[in-house]
Amino acid sequence: GPQPPPLVGGSFAPPAHNIHNTNRPQSAPRVGDMGTNFLREDNTETDEDAELRLALEVSKQETVMDFESRTQLALQESSKNYEILSVEDTCDRDKDSDFTTVTHQRRQHNSNNSTGSTTTQQQSTAQNNQPQNITPQSLSSYNPEGEKIIAGSLRLIVIDGNNVGWAHTSHSYFSLRGVNICVEFFQKRGHEVVVFLPRGVYNYASPEDKETLTVMEKMKILAYAPPKCYDDLFSIKYAALRKGIVVSNDNFKDVKAKNIPEYTEQVVQRRLGFTWHEDTFMVPDDPHGRDGLSLEQFLKHPYK
Repeated sequence: GPQPPPLVGGSFAPPAHNIHNTNRPQSAPRVGDMGTNFLREDNTETDEDAELRLALEVSKQETVMDFESRTQLALQESSKNYEILSVEDTCDRDKDSDFTTVTHQRRQHNSNNSTGSTTTQQQSTAQNNQPQNITPQSLSSYNPEGEKIIAGSLRLIVIDGNNVGWAHTSHSYFSLRGVNICVEFFQKRGHEVVVFLPRGVYNYASPEDKETLTVMEKMKILAYAPPKCYDDLFSIKYAALRKGIVVSNDNFKDVKAKNIPEYTEQVVQRRLGFTWHEDTFMVPDDPHGRDGLSLEQFLKHPYK
């Protein structure tokens, strides 16, 4: 049979006529792989046949899409977010290598958009899962029921047990009796009271004091700081959580040096000093000076 016609510059070239072949069998015009044979029995061609042949050639040339047209079509289709098939499945790779690049870039763009969207969603989820208003205080303490503060109510009293106990004996030794006198003073005024002490106090206490400490702990009046931990910091932390009053003569310079706003506010604004004379426990009537709040006002949550 006839050989396939060569491609010349992306256009169609019809097969050359063999006018010397006079032994062809007589047959009707035949459609080949790439063209149609319009030769008559005498190897000649009428004007009508020539016009039909040229019309078919032009028609086939118009259906061949050049590289530029393919690229424009690819870009139009990609804008619709449709999947672009590989050029290997639709056309010659050598002729359309640039179109393959366009297809690859579009797929990469879609992949990046998908990855970016997923990353944005993950970041949004992560932000939503992060605790709000994070502070050093909230990171080191937690109450599932929250801390309820009622305006006008009496404040919680947090006693720096070590400071009060040693002051009762003019720093001769730790006095649990002095701590209990301080607790009774505020309880008689209607306050909730809690004492913080280092765990070592129990280890060195007398048998009688150990019994008293055990009872205080069971009644939720006493809380111990863990071994090797700074007990004053626990007193301040809990008082700051409840907006309570810390009873201590310590100025807590080391706590202020930590530059934690909640703790600094606590020791500056809500610390109550005291004095002893034998077993008499006393606090000032004007905790913030002559022009400041009275003791009654100081010991209550303010109205907003």
